[in-house]
Amino acid sequence: MGHLRGLVFLNLFFGLANVLSICLVPALMMNGRDDGVLDELSTLAITPLMLLLGVAHLYIARQIHRRTTRLPQTLLAVLYLAAFPVGTIFGAYALWVIWSNDESAEAFS
Repeated sequence: MGHLRGLVFLNLFFGLANVLSICLVPALMMNGRDDGVLDELSTLAITPLMLLLGVAHLYIARQIHRRTTRLPQTLLAVLYLAAFPVGTIFGAYALWVIWSNDESAEAFS
């Protein structure tokens, strides 16, 4: 189950990176410049999105480790295909592991 473990690791990495990067948002907001309300609103809009993606990655890592479902990972991988280049690589790898890999076919059947 090497590729499934690798996918769990990647989901944990991206999940923790998204959640921990939220700690940088206040530092970015206090950069000494006053760019107005638009800058603050865009920062406040990005924060929940980063939290949602981080929690989704952590949830999916848990589900793959339990070998219960493929659908959430598939949806997340399709979203990441548009984020060139790292997201595209992650999305393609995740789709391959979940749907085309023989090991995962046995694990999820």
